[in-house]
Amino acid sequence: MGKAQPKPVSCSERLLWWLFVIGGLLVVLAAVPAVPWRLSRTDTNMGNRFVVDRWYNLFGATNQFGKTVNWFTLKKKMRQKSEEFGRPSPTSALVGTVGNELGAGGAVMGCAVWQACKDHVAARYANYATLAACGMFSLFSLVIGALCCVGTLIFMNFENSVSSKKDKKKKKKKEPEYEECLTPQGRTMVCSICAFALSFIGVASFMYVLDSSLKDFKTTAYYPYAKSHAAAYVGGFGCWLLFICMVMCINRVASCCGKRDSEENEQMAGPPGPGGKGGYAPQTYGGYGGYGEHAGGYPPQYQQWQPPAYAPPQQW
Repeated sequence: MGKAQPKPVSCSERLLWWLFVIGGLLVVLAAVPAVPWRLSRTDTNMGNRFVVDRWYNLFGATNQFGKTVNWFTLKKKMRQKSEEFGRPSPTSALVGTVGNELGAGGAVMGCAVWQACKDHVAARYANYATLAACGMFSLFSLVIGALCCVGTLIFMNFENSVSSKKDKKKKKKKEPEYEECLTPQGRTMVCSICAFALSFIGVASFMYVLDSSLKDFKTTAYYPYAKSHAAAYVGGFGCWLLFICMVMCINRVASCCGKRDSEENEQMAGPPGPGGKGGYAPQTYGGYGGYGEHAGGYPPQYQQWQPPAYAPPQQW
């Protein structure tokens, strides 16, 4: 016998396949270090401190020379400064006492005991620690979400082969085997949900944490606010495509868009009779119209029998 021909691919499945490919590539592109999440233009109020634009990504932020500094490195520097500013010393205590009596404030006391400077350094240390952890979490979440997109495409390619194997088993009429918990389309649906959920969590979490950290910096010192840039929009658009794919995969399993009604009508009508007409109702033995195209109220195997013709006795 010849091999079973694969099921033809519909237009919706082709569209679903391409949406998964494009969405997965956009999610991976958002995790690339060369693509910035936020951009802060050069601010003249900062003087010679920052004479170039500052970029922010999952791994860190650029310094005054345009080189990317890791979040963990910034965290370590701010921790050292915070410990240095908070460490008591006889000189700082003497200068602080004189400054309080004269009412000169931080200009006389120095930055080491200036409360506003200490608060800003502490805020930077806490936020850099949060950004370092969130950046690594978002990176792994985006990478795993892209891998789930690849897994979804693999499950979609396996659906036709699995369905053909099941048809062969039904034809052979073997003993009933243990049924799997999920159908091939169900596994595709679960993988698509994981792809969207992980990608969306990775994009949304880093955008929220970075935005709240930049706003916190502005409350304790003058800090130029950075606006969203390419990676935020690329990752968001990729998540939107994956959301559409997830809805389509759920509809393939749950049949929420009118497909269920036609299937239920076909099941109620039943399979066609031997003659190609009628379902279960007209095929009953005592029903009107007989069995399929045959007349009478009996099955065709009984109608095909005919009594033998009468043979006259031979004359001698």
